[in-house]
Amino acid sequence: MSDAWYVAEPDGNTWGPYVHQDLLRAAAAQMFATNALVWHVDFGEWQPLAKHVARVSLAPPSSVPPREVIQPVVLPRVAKPAIQDKTSKPPPLAAHAPKIVAKDRAQIESLLRQADARKAATDVSVAQSAKESSRRLFWVTKRLAARYVDVMSLGLLGASAWWAATEGAKGPESQTLPEFWMLLSMACAVWFVVESLLIGLFGTTPGKYLFGLRVRDERGEVPGLARAFGRSFHLYVRGIAFGLLFLTPFAIFIAGAQTLHKGSAPWDGGLTVEDEAIGSRWQVSAFMIVVLWIAAVEGWWLDLAAMLVH
Repeated sequence: MSDAWYVAEPDGNTWGPYVHQDLLRAAAAQMFATNALVWHVDFGEWQPLAKHVARVSLAPPSSVPPREVIQPVVLPRVAKPAIQDKTSKPPPLAAHAPKIVAKDRAQIESLLRQADARKAATDVSVAQSAKESSRRLFWVTKRLAARYVDVMSLGLLGASAWWAATEGAKGPESQTLPEFWMLLSMACAVWFVVESLLIGLFGTTPGKYLFGLRVRDERGEVPGLARAFGRSFHLYVRGIAFGLLFLTPFAIFIAGAQTLHKGSAPWDGGLTVEDEAIGSRWQVSAFMIVVLWIAAVEGWWLDLAAMLVH
């Protein structure tokens, strides 16, 4: 069997023939390009030299003839192997080495261009994904803030008026913590009714208007009372858990996570909450949140309700 081995480099030069032992020594001394090709009569086609050397180094000792077993030897670096000069004539298959190497180089360059394109597309996709995540988080935060304004204004005002009329207008000094949470739960129920009416008629609420939010149907129109009532009811149940003290925080957290993940709230039901820039309304919105929170803590709603009903 012939033990002639030939090497082709990317620059089109071919080298050989070598005996296998000398070929491995030259490869160990890094005398060939890293992407050089190797040919042997048993191969039938050119193969990567590095792959062949790795395969031989991993083969069991019994599979390699004794004369082929080579201990790693670091030879002095020379310009080219001195075993055969470049005028040696390779076999017919090796004569096509420059063409094969050129083709291989073109394929590698094509693969590199494709990899660069994929990386660029991935970078753009990651940037767009991060931007979309930030936009969605901002949108969900605006929805929560708008709901807070609505509940603390419309809801608490209505619930306080009812409370003052039925309980003799208790002031903040006589209000207990359980009574406050009961009032807040009532505020959520009042807000649910008022919100469904406002969205059904106008497509927005005071809180949503402050934060640039509008509810629209598939045609971009105000959804109507029936769909608005269904949406508000599902929000009242799934979004705030009836305003119950120990359930509402968990309901808000779970619903917020679902809205962030899917891009729509579980109660939207095909309706869309459109977002628009609010400009200078940011200052008004922040001021409203602070005032409403102080009003709730200090019990101003009860005093105002007492003035309204007496």
